[in-house]
Amino acid sequence: AKKHGPVKILDDINSALPERAWLVELKERSDNLEVQGIALDNQTVSLFMKNLEKYPYFKTIELVVSNEYLQDKVKLQQFQLNVVLKSALEVQNFQMAPG
Repeated sequence: AKKHGPVKILDDINSALPERAWLVELKERSDNLEVQGIALDNQTVSLFMKNLEKYPYFKTIELVVSNEYLQDKVKLQQFQLNVVLKSALEVQNFQMAPG
């Protein structure tokens, strides 16, 4: 089960990522993920966070940094999220819950 967890988590992050956003770096620290990326605007960052909430592996999603910057005369939004992962037991209970 532990071997499939990281693959499923990465797949869920990829599925949650909107078209107008790109990931730059993922760092795992214990039960936390640091997600750094670039999006075209704040609404896209917000959509990514809301999409992540739909998946069973993610307990909390916190926006740590969001900065606007210019690249080749295009405004972009650089962001960093802190994502707390659920334990295997929490994920199992989530998947077994009716509804």
